[in-house]
Amino acid sequence: MLGYAAMNRTLRERDPPRRCNRDIRKATWEREGIERVAELAERNFEDLYAILQWNREHGIGFYRCSSTLVPWNSQFELSELPNYDRIASLAADCGDLIREAGMRLTFHPSHWCKLASESTDTVERSVESVEHHGRWLDLLGLPRSPRHAINVHIGAHYGDKAATAKRFRAVVDGLAPRARDRLVVENDDKNSLWGVTELVAAVADPAGIPVTFDYHHHGFTARGHSYREGFAAARDT
Repeated sequence: MLGYAAMNRTLRERDPPRRCNRDIRKATWEREGIERVAELAERNFEDLYAILQWNREHGIGFYRCSSTLVPWNSQFELSELPNYDRIASLAADCGDLIREAGMRLTFHPSHWCKLASESTDTVERSVESVEHHGRWLDLLGLPRSPRHAINVHIGAHYGDKAATAKRFRAVVDGLAPRARDRLVVENDDKNSLWGVTELVAAVADPAGIPVTFDYHHHGFTARGHSYREGFAAARDT
């Protein structure tokens, strides 16, 4: 299955450009608030539908959507958007298209999303991040399944991989089903961090969290395993 992440450069260069990652800075949020966010979210969903249509026409069945689909969603409930009904309708259209075409749509929250952090504040913000990605997937009407994944990295080891994995599993166990049932964890691109086989042993086997195999990252965290062996280990999760 062919796929790509976030930016469709062909559609971005058209007039008008099609993109689903419109966002605002903190100062704009504080000045213009939810009204501005509502406008951007509606445009993002409109363009997501156009992107999905283009993908279907070009035989592309896998799309990793931008994590700014609904800007500043940590600050409000989706239902509080003044144009919520319009956004919900657009999301339902996108979901219908995805299901009818047999597509996969996934998310990959930002690098600061660290569910196993030693900082309570970072964990709280990370939990909210993965859970509002789950809200978007629910709004799209997509199954609570790793097929429509919320893909994260553990992202650090804090000097003790066993303790870090234990914290990660504990936080994951407390996630709402909209996030927990879709969560997958990916191997890292630094030798000191997490390889596929480590994730299988520390997360997939004990907690049932599927592992995403990143071919390029495996070159940094192979742990003596070939690409085929790394892929097979992730596949079995």
